[in-house]
Amino acid sequence: MRSGAKDNGVGDSTNESEFIKPSSLTENMDFSSGEYRHRLTPALTAGLGVAISLVAFKVVQTTNIHPGHPVWHEWFALGLGLTVTALVTLCLHFYLTRNSRADRKAEERLHKALHYTAGILNALPFGVFVVGHDRRVRSINQAGLALLGRRRHEIVGHHCKSHACLSGKEICPVLDEGKSVDQVECSLRHANGTEIPVLKSVVPLHLNGEEVLLESFFDLSRRKKMEEELRTSKEQTESLNEELRQQSLLARQMAMEAKIAAEAKDQFLTNLSHEIRTPLNGVMGMNQMLLNTSLDPDQRYYTETVQTCSNQLLKFFEDVLDYEKLQAGELKLHPTDFNLRALVEETAEALAIKAHEKNLAFSNYIDPAAPSLLHGDADRLRRILVNIIGNAVKFTESGEVAVAVTLGEETPSRATLRFSVRDTGIGIPSNMHEEIFELFRQVDGSMTRRHEGIGLGLTLAREFVHLMAGEIHVHSEEGHGAEFSFTLTLEKQPDATEFPAACPMLVGLDILVVEEDATSRHVLHRYLDSLGCRVRDAMTVREAKTLLDLASARARIPVVLISRSLPNNGDEILAQHIRRTPSLEKTAMILLTNQVQQGDAQRFPNLGYIGYLPKPIRYRQVQELLQTAVEYRNGKPLDVPTVESPSEIPASPLLPGASNRDAADRFSTRILLVEDNKTNQIILLEILKSLGFVARAANHGQEAIELLSREEYDLVLMDCQMPVMDGLEATRYIRHPDSPVLDHEIPVIAVTAHVRDGDREECFAAGMNDYLPKPIAPDALWVALARNLPLNSDPADRKESPRSTADRE
Repeated sequence: MRSGAKDNGVGDSTNESEFIKPSSLTENMDFSSGEYRHRLTPALTAGLGVAISLVAFKVVQTTNIHPGHPVWHEWFALGLGLTVTALVTLCLHFYLTRNSRADRKAEERLHKALHYTAGILNALPFGVFVVGHDRRVRSINQAGLALLGRRRHEIVGHHCKSHACLSGKEICPVLDEGKSVDQVECSLRHANGTEIPVLKSVVPLHLNGEEVLLESFFDLSRRKKMEEELRTSKEQTESLNEELRQQSLLARQMAMEAKIAAEAKDQFLTNLSHEIRTPLNGVMGMNQMLLNTSLDPDQRYYTETVQTCSNQLLKFFEDVLDYEKLQAGELKLHPTDFNLRALVEETAEALAIKAHEKNLAFSNYIDPAAPSLLHGDADRLRRILVNIIGNAVKFTESGEVAVAVTLGEETPSRATLRFSVRDTGIGIPSNMHEEIFELFRQVDGSMTRRHEGIGLGLTLAREFVHLMAGEIHVHSEEGHGAEFSFTLTLEKQPDATEFPAACPMLVGLDILVVEEDATSRHVLHRYLDSLGCRVRDAMTVREAKTLLDLASARARIPVVLISRSLPNNGDEILAQHIRRTPSLEKTAMILLTNQVQQGDAQRFPNLGYIGYLPKPIRYRQVQELLQTAVEYRNGKPLDVPTVESPSEIPASPLLPGASNRDAADRFSTRILLVEDNKTNQIILLEILKSLGFVARAANHGQEAIELLSREEYDLVLMDCQMPVMDGLEATRYIRHPDSPVLDHEIPVIAVTAHVRDGDREECFAAGMNDYLPKPIAPDALWVALARNLPLNSDPADRKESPRSTADRE
């Protein structure tokens, strides 16, 4: 301990009595040759002078015994003696004084050295004792006082056994037995009674002719404490290691059990998916076939209700499966080439049916400048739109639902698109804008809520958007509707040829739009403006008649778009007015309608319409019908299609130019359907027949191999889960070069109820070319067939299959 520090409970350690003093180190030293001689010099000088004077006076007195000597001789002798005495005294004083000064300087140097040594000893961090031959402590430094918790006077002069040696022996091992003590562990007793572990060393010294012991004590308390803590820590570590080992074993066991449970759950969900989708495909397929027959109003209502409920059940089932994937962290993207415009329009059309049943205005706008041929996860994008648009329709009782897709930033390889769904429904309180995306949360979660659903749609929509590296937002006020929007950046298909955005024959074409709904007018305006047309608006029949009468003399409005939703049969009244006005005889009328009902295909031409645009309006249909209108005015006869017969189901707009394919190409195509479920066989064979294909069914993979070995086919529709031989094994057998099939490269499309993550990849790994999940819609089947069959010689009409896309990646 430093000399300037305070001792714990001992008092002021800066008191000089608490330190080693130089005098304590030199108490037995002989300083007579210097110090005492210096003190006796004046007395010796005076005594010597007196003695010489007395001797001189006595000598003179003796010489004066004889008479005749004068008295002055005595005084002369006395003076001479005194003079000699003074001289001798001065010489002696000079000699003694000179030696005394030298002794004082030596003494000062010695004291300085002793003070320096004492300072060093007091600065040492360990205790130092000086013990005399009589076993008593002569000196102690400050660190030693701190170790003992005492003052200097309590130790110095006392027997060393009381403080510095607690061995209990009466014999000193150093002085009596001549043993060496070097770094020996022992104890010192503190003033409070505790024993302090120290490391003791003893060095014998000779100081001023006396044998003393220099004893040093190094405090081991901190080291002992650290050793104890280390020992405790080691024990705890060993205990933790053992616990960790046990936990690791338990975790490994639980992981194995979890893996087994996960595999069992996965297998259960796979079987559940197959067992639900397979009969659901039969229900929806048969029901669709029933809808294509002649039904009375009640029968049609019942059948459409079955179809609606089946679609709801399918959506619920898909949401549950996606939720399970979300919980397991297994949500993955499956990017493919797709047509953005067709995907959004088809999704909107399917959901618009429910909106129209509630008498809601439904509009769908896609920026004409936005690229259509993109690469991404089309299934996830469709699910996002279905969930958000379906939510908007569900919570809107009056007003409208508007869907819009606009182009943001664009590069040669990518495009950023903003999707928005706006409604005039009940709205969302501001404090629930974030909670609405949580699992099983709805604005109204009470038992008396009016709207069906389990609260998974928006949660899955947000997760899908984030999975595709996008952002989703909601803007809403309670009672004032809501707008959900999300942005996605998607890759463009390389070397893709977009559908032309404009047609020269439409540039400058005057068009009158008669539409009461402002949103529908706005969408039409933007589509027609992008085609180069000049547009005028009318919200009522009266306004339309006025504009037509003003322009009839110059025939400046050759095309009129009339909404069927005009009040009081305004569409029929306006159509009759145009047909009865001679100057408007060549005016081409196009009907805007929410739904096409049975008999409309014949009734519309009777009213004078050259065609109709179903809402929500498709951009390409607008362009094609306007081209037909221009050709009609130029004298070309009309060929108005109908939608009454299942054999004339229109081709999906996913395929540019699909509607122009020659039916003879399809009639010459032979398709083998491999399906063990009889109901699904009937449905798929009827759909293929309605699309103009020749098809035959096989009940399992082994039967399909036998047919492919002796008959030629152009394509195989292969179910995956079948008895005898499943679809995956059959496909691998077909691809094997040593198998007896006639065509090892024949296109194989998976038609399966297995839709979990990994099922698609497993199908492609087995050698399949495409993947079509159940339940099968006619349009989806047509698209898959067109991707894999050479139905048209124009290569621009062919689309790359998902398998080839996956291989390229």
